[in-house]
Amino acid sequence: MVDTLMEKISLKKDLHLIYEDWQKLIKNNSLSSDEQFLSRMSEHIKKLHDHTLQDKTNSEQITQLIRYLLDTTLGAPFVSEQSFYQASLNYSSQEPKTSDLHKLLSQMIKFSPKIDNQFMKMFHSLESCVN
Repeated sequence: MVDTLMEKISLKKDLHLIYEDWQKLIKNNSLSSDEQFLSRMSEHIKKLHDHTLQDKTNSEQITQLIRYLLDTTLGAPFVSEQSFYQASLNYSSQEPKTSDLHKLLSQMIKFSPKIDNQFMKMFHSLESCVN
């Protein structure tokens, strides 16, 4: 029972952390080049992906939707070469300022309204859907 509760809390926490990361980024766009910020965000994305695979307390539809968002490349308003999850996996083997994660976040900042990024709003909305 304790393991199940821990997974549930972790999934909710990781969704919240990614949304918080985005909020920090829109307030300070230079964070997309900050090595510590990128490393932390990369870890949050990987943990969220891992927790969706381990989670036993939420519906499979919710965990599949989260993985879909993490595993799918973006097609609008720009086409991304990597998914968030793949960019996070690649991050540790790349130069931070030219990493896939840096490029993806920079493009999101460039092409998305500062406050109303639909992709990040999905993570925030899903936070209320997990138990």
